[in-house]
Amino acid sequence: MLDFILSKMNLLLLATAIFAIIAFFTVGLMERTTSTEATIILDRMVKKSNAMANSAVYCDSFLFSLRDSINVTGEEFFYVLKISKTNRIIVQDGVEQNFNELIFSIIPRKDFKRKGLNAPAIAAKSFLTKADLKIYSFGDYVFDSQGLPEYNTPLWSPVEQDKDFIYLDLQAVTPMNAVYFVKEIFNGQTNFHVIPCNSDVSEAVKITVGEEFYSELIPHGSGVQEQRGFKC
Repeated sequence: MLDFILSKMNLLLLATAIFAIIAFFTVGLMERTTSTEATIILDRMVKKSNAMANSAVYCDSFLFSLRDSINVTGEEFFYVLKISKTNRIIVQDGVEQNFNELIFSIIPRKDFKRKGLNAPAIAAKSFLTKADLKIYSFGDYVFDSQGLPEYNTPLWSPVEQDKDFIYLDLQAVTPMNAVYFVKEIFNGQTNFHVIPCNSDVSEAVKITVGEEFYSELIPHGSGVQEQRGFKC
């Protein structure tokens, strides 16, 4: 009888071990698949924005719409997109040169809600440019003293950030699920504007932002001050 009980216990332990191993590899596979899908989104975003920021065109723009979620084995993975900028010094042919770096990161939304500024990214991509990077926000998120996010009622129009980063929450009350990129060269200065928006009102944002920027770019006395909006 004792041998029978022990054999059954061994079978139970073996079954438990096999289940744990399968669960471990399943979770690992889901994490890798999610990270791969997130990287694909960022690859597309970086490819388009990098090409435009570093091109020779004087005025260009495009709207990049984001997927609401990442589907992995039938489950939806909700995420937050972080866009940030930093300065990099690169040595080329023995000469130090200043570059600006635009960084895109995807963070699990549940981690962002719990950890805020300390939430780790599962994928990140970036590119270097000589353009002056300007990041805008609708002020939909503020952060407390511990770096945790608090949702705000979004502003009516985007404002340039005094911080070097923004977060786009695709599942917020007013989801920020698109990014409007604008590249301009004026008086030898290249500016690259990064503006989050909601895809449902993106055209309205485009017109509003365009009027604001273009009115600043038209030289006084040019005879075309009455023209409004981007002419890209």
